Amino acid sequence: MKLLKETNEHGKTIIVVTHDPQVASYTKRTFRLVDGRVAV
Repeated sequence: MKLLKETNEHGKTIIVVTHDPQVASYTKRTFRLVDGRVAV
């Protein structure tokens, strides 16, 4: 996660797909899918 975070800080977009809330906590923005749709 440290490497992904550093890469993102240098202007690269990183997409992480996870079911783990601890991994998701590293992100600045989180999108949730519910029944195949983006939930707001």
